[in-house]
Amino acid sequence: MHVTKNKSTKIADDICRQILTRRIAPGARLASMRKLSDFYNTSTRAVFDALALLEKNKLVERSHGNGVFACKGVAQSNLEIGIIDWNTEDIFFQEIVQKDNLRKGYSFTTRSVTPQNPENLKEFKYELNRLNQILNVDCILMHAPQLNKKQIEICLQIGTPVIFLGDFAGGTYPEFELNQLAGDNRDLGIETCRALHENLHCKQFIFYINSLDCYYRNEHYKGMLEEAKKLGMEMFLVEMPPKSDSKDKQIDHFLHALNSINVPDIKQIPAINCDVEFSFLERFINNGVCSSEIYRLERSGGKAEFYDVIYKEISRAVKNPNEFTRIKMRISKGIFEKQSKK
Repeated sequence: MHVTKNKSTKIADDICRQILTRRIAPGARLASMRKLSDFYNTSTRAVFDALALLEKNKLVERSHGNGVFACKGVAQSNLEIGIIDWNTEDIFFQEIVQKDNLRKGYSFTTRSVTPQNPENLKEFKYELNRLNQILNVDCILMHAPQLNKKQIEICLQIGTPVIFLGDFAGGTYPEFELNQLAGDNRDLGIETCRALHENLHCKQFIFYINSLDCYYRNEHYKGMLEEAKKLGMEMFLVEMPPKSDSKDKQIDHFLHALNSINVPDIKQIPAINCDVEFSFLERFINNGVCSSEIYRLERSGGKAEFYDVIYKEISRAVKNPNEFTRIKMRISKGIFEKQSKK
């Protein structure tokens, strides 16, 4: 009896949330008790008790011979959104919960996690399920670049709608049905190259970027290379090794890459920086090894649009958890600026 009561309360809480967040529309007919018992993997008695609790709280009403219906006039509550941040420094990801980017009808709970061993799938699965139970939310946002294929598969099994923000480092994984919202990094590369050409009118430039083993960096690089060829520009690639390498190895690699560029005076050639830490580049600028003219195209102009789409996708994913979309957002406005110490 005690088990049935607990199960009934959980079912009632779940249906209540669906009614309050409009996943079940006002006046909509609920599934039959038999279908609900199959869905919740429990007895029809547990479902009957759950519906009785909901009726007592004026969330549903019974119509003899017709079924059970969600009451009309029930005040809509906020959608509860969980953000699981695997120790990331992604600006877009962090700024979702800032005051200017919040929208009415949505509440956020953020959890930042650093697994002791990210490659340990059992630990990852345990931590993810634990957080999902603690958060008890309608939808979860996850930072995509840090997840590998097996981790993505685990994320899709937790039972709560998940939206992945950003590209996966390992590729697109078309075999998975999932929700994803990411910037178009190839388009960003194209627009960055155009901005360089329009602002500096140069014929040569250096492109600093971290390891191209990463899918989204590779897309950025392809966009840069594609547009540089169209514009008749010569691009010199300086690709950094994986960050797992020691600082001395990174320095040696960087100097070797610069020395391999066959130009009269490398300090006169401007550079585009994709994602190499400026503090790393600064030591070489100060020593006169490379140009201080380092630029990037900031996507800050498109942030409002990006967040609007996130909120629309949250509502869609909660309302239709079995429908999936992948959205690539092109850069609508960018700011071409010179990098400097912050």
